[in-house]
Amino acid sequence: MLTFRPRPHRLLPRSTATAVRRTPVPKRTAAHRTSSFPYFSATDAHRTPPPISAQTAADAPTACAAAATGTPHSVPKSSATMASQEVIIAEHGEEETAEGSTRAAWEGSDVTQDEIDWLRRTRRIPEGVTCRLPGNELAPELQPGEFVVFVAHFERGFGLPISDFTKKFFEKFGLQPHHLPANAITTLSAFISFTEGYLGLWPSINLWSKYFRFRTQVVPDPENHSTPKEMTQCGAATVLPRRSSIFPRIRGLESCRKWLRSFFYVKNTTKIDMIGLPKFVVGPPVQKLNWGFDPKEVIPEVNQIDKIVAQLNGEGMSADDLLATFISRRISPLQRRVHKICHMSGRHDPTRMTTCELTKPQIRMRVKAIARTQMPDTWEWGKEPHDRTRPAPAVSARKVQHHTFHADILLCRLTFLHRHSLLCRCSILSS
Repeated sequence: MLTFRPRPHRLLPRSTATAVRRTPVPKRTAAHRTSSFPYFSATDAHRTPPPISAQTAADAPTACAAAATGTPHSVPKSSATMASQEVIIAEHGEEETAEGSTRAAWEGSDVTQDEIDWLRRTRRIPEGVTCRLPGNELAPELQPGEFVVFVAHFERGFGLPISDFTKKFFEKFGLQPHHLPANAITTLSAFISFTEGYLGLWPSINLWSKYFRFRTQVVPDPENHSTPKEMTQCGAATVLPRRSSIFPRIRGLESCRKWLRSFFYVKNTTKIDMIGLPKFVVGPPVQKLNWGFDPKEVIPEVNQIDKIVAQLNGEGMSADDLLATFISRRISPLQRRVHKICHMSGRHDPTRMTTCELTKPQIRMRVKAIARTQMPDTWEWGKEPHDRTRPAPAVSARKVQHHTFHADILLCRLTFLHRHSLLCRCSILSS
């Protein structure tokens, strides 16, 4: 019988976010990991068991159902509270003051070997990449060739090696994983699910910038209000929807304050780059590189897709559908994959991290573990994503312009031949 080991969730209550850590983080012992808790953590709900025998395979659905329980911090607030919070977010400027000094600096890590093993079993970390647990250091202390990644990011759709879009995203905006809070990874995963699962297109920076923008997290300085504020070392780039965005609103967890305590080290050991991340530099972003980029109305393809977004919204597509897409398909959207979500072919698809199917209550609990939602246990798709049996329609304006261009060329050639024929006839008659 498969068993899932409960563990305390690393995202502590918000009240502890104001306490400044001045001592090294103690490593959890076996007693900590085996102590009883009233709930399974979000990571345990995501975990997939290692290869098992035929005898235990029959018991896997029962074990999965037992593990898919919710967490206290994921209970959504009332709609009135959420609406007021959206108004507050919309009225904020380009900067937001971090709450307490713990959000401005590293606090150490409490990642365990069990979590590393889970990431390997679920194919979020490939072969050829070694992992190393941090010691008692507060800030990362890397060895040559190492990078810093976060378990909280992996839980929300991150994976190695990173996809081409993820790599271009980091390069375009001058970011690294520790600059993006966990809720930003949730938003990116939902966006990729939309482009691949509903549009049938690979995600692009232009389309992302049409609907989202960055807001800077800065360190408070009560003594010098007029001086420029320094960006926080971790989570400096918060992702928010634009005011005019019609993209479904992805509401991240408010209690996701301790994601930065889930870091560990990875290193590539093969000639092929199985990581793809930019070179790690501790500290905040050097500059706000292209943070103000907005394609607006200058890119025809974005305008064409915007009409499709409005159409899909009218057909019932919601934020819950986008989150349920990558969770139910069992993929990591930010990870490099051989084909899009709309080309997936079932539980044995090579892009999946496991062949284990999830029930609708399990999908709901995993959505609640990473976002605020009011999905019921018996939820239904507002708009289901495409797959290989139901291919997505072509919506790229580039293709439309391509066909129009060739049609214009054909028309010009026919016109030329017609005029040439008339000239020949006239020359024959004149002679």
